[in-house]
Amino acid sequence: MILDRIILHNFGLYRDCQEIELTPPSDGKPIVLFGGLNGGGKTTLLDAIQLALYGKLARCSNRNGMAYGEYLRRCVHKGNDAREAALILDFRHTTEGRVHHYRIQRKWNGHVRNVTDQVTVFRNGVMDSQLADRWLEFVEEMLPSNIAHLFFFDGEKIEAFADPSQSSALLHAAMRSLLGLDLVSKLSADLLALERRHKERALGAQSRKRVEELRAELQTQHDINADLNLKLGAANTEIDVLEKRLEGLEHIFEKEGGTLFEQRQELEAQLAHIKGTLDQTRRELVSLGGDPKSPLLLVSGMLHQLNIQHQAEIKQQDNSLLIELLQERDQWLLKTIEAIGLSSDKTNTLSEKLAEDRQERIQVAEHPAFLHLSGEAASLMRSVLPPQADEWRQRLNDKLARSLQLKEELVQQERLLGAVPESDHIHQIIQERESLKQKLQNTRKSRAKIQADLETGQGVIERLEGEYNRLLEKVAHAELKRLEAQRLLDHSQKSRQTLKSFREKVLQHNIHRIETMILESFQSLMRKDNFIHDLRIEPKSFELHLLDSSGKRVEANRLSAGERQLLAVSMLWGLARASGRTLPIVIDTPLGRLDSKHRINLIERYFPKASQQVLLLSTDEEIDAAYYKRLKPSIGRTYHLEYDNEHGCTTVEPGYFWNEQLAS
Repeated sequence: MILDRIILHNFGLYRDCQEIELTPPSDGKPIVLFGGLNGGGKTTLLDAIQLALYGKLARCSNRNGMAYGEYLRRCVHKGNDAREAALILDFRHTTEGRVHHYRIQRKWNGHVRNVTDQVTVFRNGVMDSQLADRWLEFVEEMLPSNIAHLFFFDGEKIEAFADPSQSSALLHAAMRSLLGLDLVSKLSADLLALERRHKERALGAQSRKRVEELRAELQTQHDINADLNLKLGAANTEIDVLEKRLEGLEHIFEKEGGTLFEQRQELEAQLAHIKGTLDQTRRELVSLGGDPKSPLLLVSGMLHQLNIQHQAEIKQQDNSLLIELLQERDQWLLKTIEAIGLSSDKTNTLSEKLAEDRQERIQVAEHPAFLHLSGEAASLMRSVLPPQADEWRQRLNDKLARSLQLKEELVQQERLLGAVPESDHIHQIIQERESLKQKLQNTRKSRAKIQADLETGQGVIERLEGEYNRLLEKVAHAELKRLEAQRLLDHSQKSRQTLKSFREKVLQHNIHRIETMILESFQSLMRKDNFIHDLRIEPKSFELHLLDSSGKRVEANRLSAGERQLLAVSMLWGLARASGRTLPIVIDTPLGRLDSKHRINLIERYFPKASQQVLLLSTDEEIDAAYYKRLKPSIGRTYHLEYDNEHGCTTVEPGYFWNEQLAS
């Protein structure tokens, strides 16, 4: 299947008639790249393709459980007094070796009471009313709606498929469709219905009445569950929308300084604490500075010199008193030695030594003296000399350093408070954020209740079906009178058992092939070499298990958001490959929250190989100039979705966001 052209007439943001060629120009250039800013019509284009193909069964982004007629009414362009809208999709599809060209056209009037779409189909240029009547059946055979999300998807939302609860549902639905097991299930259900009809014919009046009651109750419960499933889908979609809006608002909140605003009281308390500590430190500095010792620290060097002079004067006084005494003692000593009879040489040597000692003391005694300090003055001087002076000086320096540090902290804290946004502006964002959180919480509660009601309803169905089957079995064999009917029932039961075994065998035969394709896709896209070595799908629960090199299970919550998105892409890619169907891939927001390495892997390894036709709907921040250059060899066509703020509409122009030469 190849999409050749889409025409949008007054649909959504697209005013008047916008015609877009989609055919890739060659096999080596499968990519058709659309560039548009957020809110510029990218998702609308994805919705248009799905709506053209599936009509009321289309999973459009903003339908949210809305009735089909009301949804069509809201899709009519709001400007230019438009009343009618239309979608035309041209595509080709190969059947039994022959290429057929199809045109599906949906047209509706948004200003009538009951809006319905008029469907017209052309095959090979000829209108085919019979095909138009059974169009949904035809599309289901070509691309079943329950696996359409393998080929048409939003890159930001598929991360949820990596969650075990959702991945099992995806794999279950996809494998049933891909392997033709839906047909087997339908055949089994038809056989069971046939058995029930024949058994009912053999029932008595009273039993038949109860059977009719049970059938009515079952139908009612099935209708309730179908309605609950619609509501569940709407709740999931609303949760996706609210989460996306909340994420955007959180980004704005952070950008506008919301975090600082929420911390304002804490910042003010910290500022008050810093001011109080600074004031206390200043008071302690004043107290230390007012001590009599503090001024003396300014002349501590001079005091040290005075102490040296004072010690010298003490020695001078001592030596002045000793000189005369020493001279008399030395004369007595020499006479005594001479009387003893010591040799004259030794006596002369001793005399010289004593004379030198007296001379040194005379020199000290001649040192100038001018202080003449009293004992009290000398004691006071010594009290402010080291180590006391050094310790006092250190205390002052510590307090001064602490004061400077607190002043710097005060400036920084005042700067932070100055960055806190005005309360009126930020309060509006906070109120909107809290409102969104409340809506999200309420919607999640509603979803939980719907899920609980669905489980309860399923329990009711199982109970009613059990009673229904027991009632039939109780009386059927006793009252069956015709051998042919009994034989039919026997063959039907055997056929259902055979179909059950066949379904299990088909799953066992194909599940390894699908595991291999998903694993190959994931390992191709992942940047962590040897991170995931194997992958398993449980045949009964369809639960997906990732295994590391040692065979241990890797939980999905261990993967980053980007890695979960790659796993989801790998599942879609692997299942699409396993389907063997040559169908186009349409991806809105293709790169999502991926980092640069993962983006490069998608650009180089997935987009050019995903299909023979790949439509990418991107912003300029996803596929920027650098990524565009890498992708360019595989790009066949480029379009720019230019949104006009003044007129509220989008125009489709050839080219991308910039001159292609800038990216080459």
